[in-house]
Amino acid sequence: MPRPYQTNVSTRLPIEFAQTISWMPDPPSYVLPQMLLFYHGIDVNYQPLPYNTNPTLSSDRISDRSGATNANVFHAVPTDDNEWQRLDLWSITTNNNDGYDYILSNPSVYEVLRHGFKIKKAGFHRVTCELTLDIFTNEPGNRYNIAIQFAKKPASSASFTRVGVPSLSGYMNYHGGSGAEALKSMHISSIFEFDPADEIAVFSTRMGKFGKVHALKKMCIFRIESLN
Repeated sequence: MPRPYQTNVSTRLPIEFAQTISWMPDPPSYVLPQMLLFYHGIDVNYQPLPYNTNPTLSSDRISDRSGATNANVFHAVPTDDNEWQRLDLWSITTNNNDGYDYILSNPSVYEVLRHGFKIKKAGFHRVTCELTLDIFTNEPGNRYNIAIQFAKKPASSASFTRVGVPSLSGYMNYHGGSGAEALKSMHISSIFEFDPADEIAVFSTRMGKFGKVHALKKMCIFRIESLN
């Protein structure tokens, strides 16, 4: 509502936006029923080494509180790009009425990609992602901790660079006594400036112990809004 001394009020509605939902393909027919759970999302507890090489939390994820600074982490958050994985998680279909439809207000502003969005209009845009996580490793007492961060790929580049600040899940663990689901929600939102054909994605990494922590299909959302 305009203030009494205002003579002109500029209102721009609706905003341009795109929004998509987490989706994963159906498993092959040969997959056993007890293994179907592992096709309900994508493992975000990423680390570049085989799982059997480092089954416990080790010095590569210990922060500098002990006084021994690890150049590859900053307060336990990995700093090397090869320690992060891109989340190719997002639905690229719409009008199917199947719970995975993306919404796109204007195809001349955004394109929905499997890993995020391509921006077609220069300027400032707000990017938001919400993940629902579940532990698929039945190891009571383990402590899992996930970091996620946006990454931007300029039109002139073939690689992504992480931008903004990471969001941390805090410790998660499977409660073996009750068998309760160890679900956790994560949220991250930032404003970035883009040029035409730039892309934005979400990356994740492991901060705690090894084990499968999945972002679930149909329970995560990725959204971008134009502020121009």
